[in-house]
Amino acid sequence: MTKKFKVKKQNRLILFWVGLSVFALVAGVAWLKTSLDARGKNNSPIVESTASVSSLSTLLALPVAELTRMDIARMNLLCAQGLPGADDLDVNSSLATLDQMAARVRGETERNFYRFKQSPTDFENSEGFFRL
Repeated sequence: MTKKFKVKKQNRLILFWVGLSVFALVAGVAWLKTSLDARGKNNSPIVESTASVSSLSTLLALPVAELTRMDIARMNLLCAQGLPGADDLDVNSSLATLDQMAARVRGETERNFYRFKQSPTDFENSEGFFRL
């Protein structure tokens, strides 16, 4: 029985790394394309058509140009579908939760920004460090 548990745990780790690898690949391609676009070719915003992508297979079938306009959080959640523990994953609900969390962090960061201005040395003289 203990051996079966270890096999299941190994399978979870394998699935996790496969999912992470797929995400890294997709995100890397998107980042590369975005950085090339930032040099002046085509600065396209996120488009609504990618919001209809609801599965990993659909995501992987998208052309690179569409991936660069895809919300990175949606891509990450789609890569998690099918992994152990993600059986009840609702992508749209999770995105709404992430948006709420981001809004809260943004508000708290703005509310406490005076602390950075008063004493930047407490934050290694780095606004980025403070925001992190």
